[in-house]
Amino acid sequence: MGNFKYYLTLAARNLWRQRRRTILTFLAVSLGLASFLVADSLMKGLDKQSIDNLITLETGELRLTAPGYIDIKEEDPLKKLLPKDQKLLALLAEDSEIAGLAPRLSFPVRVGNGWDEYPQEAVGIDPVKDTEVFKVKDYLVEGRWPEAGYEVLISRDTAKILELGIGDYLLMTTRTKSGAFQAVDMEIVGIVNTVNPNTNNQVFLPLAAAQEIVGVPDFLSQVDLRLAAGVDAREKAASLKEKIAGAGFQVETQPWQEMAEEFLQISKTKNAFIGIFLMMILLIATVGIVNSILLATIERTREIGVLKAMGMTEGNIVRLFLVEAALIGLLGSGAGLAIALAGEYYMVNVGLDMTEIIGNLDVGYPITGLIKGAWNPGTMVGGFFFCLLVCVLAGILPARYGAKKEPIEALRRV
Repeated sequence: MGNFKYYLTLAARNLWRQRRRTILTFLAVSLGLASFLVADSLMKGLDKQSIDNLITLETGELRLTAPGYIDIKEEDPLKKLLPKDQKLLALLAEDSEIAGLAPRLSFPVRVGNGWDEYPQEAVGIDPVKDTEVFKVKDYLVEGRWPEAGYEVLISRDTAKILELGIGDYLLMTTRTKSGAFQAVDMEIVGIVNTVNPNTNNQVFLPLAAAQEIVGVPDFLSQVDLRLAAGVDAREKAASLKEKIAGAGFQVETQPWQEMAEEFLQISKTKNAFIGIFLMMILLIATVGIVNSILLATIERTREIGVLKAMGMTEGNIVRLFLVEAALIGLLGSGAGLAIALAGEYYMVNVGLDMTEIIGNLDVGYPITGLIKGAWNPGTMVGGFFFCLLVCVLAGILPARYGAKKEPIEALRRV
């Protein structure tokens, strides 16, 4: 214990003598670690919010469609539809692992005000059941939820572009299942502004009206499901498909992970980027530590020789330099952790408004507006000890180089 205190005192004194170099190395470690932890928190929060937005605003946790619908959805979404069979809906409603179901009918439309128009997706919804699965209604900013007849809910962006409001009529043009053009006036009863840009490119109308407009009174595009807590979507997709087939119905089942494949791929790429970011931080820290200790050994050749002449072994001197490296690592990692805690507290509780940075630009994430971080205690602890370990390991080679100095070399410099 006494020897350790001696090494610690001597190491602290040596670092204080080279304050400028010590501070630069300290900053490299602390700012690097803090940057990594805050970026990781932001990315974790981005993933969490994106998945929540996907499930609660766009896909549900599990989707049932007619066989082959997925393959032709973009070309002809009305070609392969799911019969609106009450027996099938009852079978789903009786399943204890299904907490909610929302029948929907989706088709492409052009929306306009009589002068301007642009493409969107129309979604026919059951006004009551849709809220069992999706949270679109929670984002109403004006008006009310469409209930019956030719009523429509549009996004705030659409209302702004077309200069329309509550009580105005939206001209909606589409093709029926038979291929005939259909143009209808829909009364705007509600305006919504969700945190999912994909949902903001949709218009919502009562299911019966949607079926009538495109000429498919007894068919659906899909039935979206919300699962009970703890039920795995992939496992449920397989078991539910088999169960429904046993009842005489042929359907395709898609868990949200399959529908969100593009986003999940972006997330994987992001994780790879975070790994590269960490390696860059560690490289900077390693170079800083090696440079600090190597310069210290060169500048302190006389001191090393005197210490060896007084009886210090190579092992003692190596330990001295490693204590110096550990001190820099401990102080730098500790400061980095403190900065990260402050940064993450801000990100978790205040967040970052993306509209002020990128506007409505689509970056592949189903999220817009305010982004909040997520606490990452495991990454914090791991990052702290990892940086500390790197600092110690980075000091080994220059420490051994300095320890090999012969006492006679120091005497020549006296």
